Amino acid sequence: MKRLLLLIVLFSSIFQSARAKTLKGAELRTLDSFTYGRFEVRYRSFQAGGALASFFTFHDNISSTKDWNEIDIEIMGRYTDEVQLNTITAGQTSHVYPQWVNFNPAAGFHRYAIEWTPGYVAWFIDGKEAVRQTGPHIAALNKAQKIMMNVWQPAYPNWAGDWNPAVLPLFAYYDWVSYASYTPGRGNVGTGTNFTLQWRDDFDTWNRSRWAKATHTFSGNNCDFTPENAVFKNGYLILCLTDAEHTGFVDKNPPTVLWARAALGKVTVRFSEAVNQVSAETLSHYSIPGASIQSAVLQEDAHTVILHLADPDITKAANLVVLGIKDRASLPNLLTGKMVSIIKPQPLAFPIKINVGGPAVLGFLSDQEWGPEVEYGFEDGRTTAVSPGIDIRKTDLDAVYRSERYGLVAYRVRVPNGTYKVTLMMAENSFQAGGKRVFDVAIEGRKVIDRLDLFRAAGFHTAYETQVKGIQVTDGILDLYFAAEVNHPLLNGLVIEPGQTQVGSSETPVPNRFYLFSSYPNPFSQTTCISFRIPAQGNIQVKIYNILGEEVAVLLNQIKPPGVYRLQWHPQLRSGVYFCRADWLFRGNHLSKIQKLLLLH
Repeated sequence: MKRLLLLIVLFSSIFQSARAKTLKGAELRTLDSFTYGRFEVRYRSFQAGGALASFFTFHDNISSTKDWNEIDIEIMGRYTDEVQLNTITAGQTSHVYPQWVNFNPAAGFHRYAIEWTPGYVAWFIDGKEAVRQTGPHIAALNKAQKIMMNVWQPAYPNWAGDWNPAVLPLFAYYDWVSYASYTPGRGNVGTGTNFTLQWRDDFDTWNRSRWAKATHTFSGNNCDFTPENAVFKNGYLILCLTDAEHTGFVDKNPPTVLWARAALGKVTVRFSEAVNQVSAETLSHYSIPGASIQSAVLQEDAHTVILHLADPDITKAANLVVLGIKDRASLPNLLTGKMVSIIKPQPLAFPIKINVGGPAVLGFLSDQEWGPEVEYGFEDGRTTAVSPGIDIRKTDLDAVYRSERYGLVAYRVRVPNGTYKVTLMMAENSFQAGGKRVFDVAIEGRKVIDRLDLFRAAGFHTAYETQVKGIQVTDGILDLYFAAEVNHPLLNGLVIEPGQTQVGSSETPVPNRFYLFSSYPNPFSQTTCISFRIPAQGNIQVKIYNILGEEVAVLLNQIKPPGVYRLQWHPQLRSGVYFCRADWLFRGNHLSKIQKLLLLH
């Protein structure tokens, strides 16, 4: 697997006998080695910053890094939307491609495959080819390799994310592994049916003639591999990451709250592990002094609960007390009590301008790392900058283009749901020839830049700007993804602006955004709370209509200053479907929002 930040590794430090490290991981590897083939697995990873679960091939008969041959699939526990695909060749040179995916690899099982041939290496996700590498480095992948799977805790937080031992134990579940030999023109599986299936192991038992459990460690790995943490149970291979005292497939640690973050009308609570749904959705298990909790909803990842509040105003929500939450262990562990401070949002003013890789300058915000306590930030990558005396052509923002973050995997910014224009600012300040840096960029899962060669596109020390319009955000976070084709991707600056609303023949930018928030409760029997936000003074109308389109109530029709407002509706009407419509008139703009309400007596 990738040791991204290990540039020079001596053979004596690559495989060391097990030492007394505080963490214990696991690795399973084939006894046989294979040259070329199709290697496939179905597995589910875990969610935890600072750790990973892998499937890879590796040439283990080496005397120095000159012999390095490795092909990886690594699922980093810090990400919920990304899989890292990599080939590593002589000198431990990585060719990593972070592949964004539209699912959480820890929330369910997915199929991943590697096709290794003399001419290409390709990776497949759920049966579809995701990435293909060709070129001289592929020809260097010519040494016999073993099939391996492992879980471990890297010593490199910039790559793997911050580690919190409260997440222990971690379990990765492997359903099956198959191997097909490379038989061009006469196979029965894979691309062009050029591979012949040789075996598939469903892990009903430990096939000792095929697999060995590892007992080593290596430099940069904060855990030892121990056989007790490779468990065959219920038709799965379960690789465990544990402390030294509680090895094996056993969980004796209660869940805890890692953080809680507020948004308008809700608080998101993050637990250290998957929690029991019944206990997680019991309202009496939560308390926020000064706030009334209306519902608790466990999310798909089983680690996150969203608490819906009766009052959209979150200024009074300072602390959260949680107790009585169970985990999903066979003998459940119980959280007896935990109080955490609630992180308050600090909404960014538009346009949002970020000096990626550098300090605050020229009205641009400084770069920072992503996390639950911040409004924006990077994941992975390093920074560099050229001399302040360097002139960046075709821009007046030289100070922004002189610094960069390279090798980044993602950049995330919290914004209200809506449509945005995103401007990517880049400059090639390292390479003075084409073909030295080529990369892709996706925004909200949509590839917006394909194989950009910055030098060929703009030249050396020259500003290059790409504007992408119509970016839709539906989950409150604008996600940008970066992946290398050659060398490292980079970003110098980022500008985010809200989309524009056209009225008649003119366009007037709407400051921030106008929102009609989800009413709560809905469905309701007596009273529901209707909340909205206006970002500038204007006339606001809130009316209720029945299913025939007839107006049945006027809740508000006034000029209001900017702010968040809430209205209580106590209808004396029949059960049925109704519609709430909010209209905001601002300097000639007329914006409308509608939501459905269900009244049940």
